[in-house]
Amino acid sequence: ASVDSGLFFERDITLSNQAYLHTLEPRAFYLYIPERDQTDIPVFDSSLRTFGFGQLFSYDRFSGTDRIGDANQLSLALTSRIIDPTTGREKYKASLGQIRYFSDRDVILPSGKKGTRSDSDMVAEVSAAITNEWTARGELQWDPHGDTSNLSALQLRYRDDNGRILNVSHRYRRDDISTLDGLEQIDVSGRLPIGKQWSLIGRYYRSIRDGKLLEGLAGVEYDSCCWATRLVVRDYINDITDTDRNLAILLQVELKGLGNFGQKTDALLERSILGFDPD
Repeated sequence: ASVDSGLFFERDITLSNQAYLHTLEPRAFYLYIPERDQTDIPVFDSSLRTFGFGQLFSYDRFSGTDRIGDANQLSLALTSRIIDPTTGREKYKASLGQIRYFSDRDVILPSGKKGTRSDSDMVAEVSAAITNEWTARGELQWDPHGDTSNLSALQLRYRDDNGRILNVSHRYRRDDISTLDGLEQIDVSGRLPIGKQWSLIGRYYRSIRDGKLLEGLAGVEYDSCCWATRLVVRDYINDITDTDRNLAILLQVELKGLGNFGQKTDALLERSILGFDPD
């Protein structure tokens, strides 16, 4: 059983002689799922989801279908936005929320521990459209009892109409907050057009905590009306515990409207460089 409720308040404001719409959106979500003994069910692909703002309103704390978590909880959150009324674009957004637990969480994975806290960490999200090209985003998971940050993520992004892309992000997760190990990583990626047809592409993805380069990527791209080609060199590891590195050289040639041959690089670049569009 669940009850999801919310209110929406709005007012007109002026910032730097520009008219905006300011909203205030409180939300309350109650969820009840009775506890059932599931220890005789094997676990194939289920795991505990990473806690974040979206988990405040999720119906299950587990991914997969091998476990259905019990719940007797109330999620409370508050979101505020500043919106450009002429375009509908969000200029600023800030959200804060927490879960209040009315009973222990008894359904666990074989290697997990029962949840006994009466409340969750505080979760906050902030995003800002600084200009038409620059955007910033931040997330923070805070333990009010230990007065410590359990998880944080910061991202600065640039993208313009000429195909220039720059992404800079920092991610941190403290040990012992979940079944996952702690981490601290920095990720820089981008695309720089040179002239009308040529572009340079690259990524530098490093684990600060382990002192390892997770992925280094550099390449060049040529794109014209009739055909395109990309040459990419990738240095990476499959797992943080790997001692051996992998080196891959990928070349793809595309005849537009006819097909392509070589090793496909577009899917790799879309995954490695946020905002990359091969088309």
